[in-house]
Amino acid sequence: MRFMEFYVRPIAAVIVVFVTTIALFGILSITPGYAHDPIFIENTQLSPAEGPYLPNGNISFALYGRLENGSDSRGFRSKLQSGDKLVLSLLIPNLVPEKLLPLEQLPTLKVERPDKSSIELSPEGKEVFDEPFTGTSYLRLLSMQEPAQTGIYHITVNGNQQGRFTVSIGTIEQFGTPVDNVINRSSNLNRISDWYSDSPKQSLTRDRSRNLYSLTIHL
Repeated sequence: MRFMEFYVRPIAAVIVVFVTTIALFGILSITPGYAHDPIFIENTQLSPAEGPYLPNGNISFALYGRLENGSDSRGFRSKLQSGDKLVLSLLIPNLVPEKLLPLEQLPTLKVERPDKSSIELSPEGKEVFDEPFTGTSYLRLLSMQEPAQTGIYHITVNGNQQGRFTVSIGTIEQFGTPVDNVINRSSNLNRISDWYSDSPKQSLTRDRSRNLYSLTIHL
């Protein structure tokens, strides 16, 4: 019996170590797949020419910003090569007040390709996306994928209402890739928490003639 006890315990220990190793490997393998390198588009960066420049559009970035009014815009640029793929998504926080806005009051995305052709994308729905890396939750409004052209893409977020937004681009998870025209990049992880918790003030007004409510947001 002692022999059996001595034999079983090492086997059990080996199994525990093996399972633990597999679990850790899985975590290390999976976790980076959800992560985007965070960048902020400042309120002064109204156009792509004024905004951040991403020399490698294959790297996965999340660009955070906020729109001050319904005619406001924010922009950035990204470089790709033929054979690459342009991968974009537009999201908003899964929070009040943004999540209460109807689709027509949510931001849109304009993409100008290197050959000067362009496409304007409007929200198609609200798909919940939880980001484990930052512990935040979003609503994905639209996504775009297409074969890339060689050159620089000019991307603009256009507002239809005040509020926060996030644009994700790229598929390769890699932190610290050089970028241009980004202010104080080292503080971006801390800024995400502030940005996420700093929701615009809101008020609901009733149109009694049509028995409808409209949402007004005040930053």
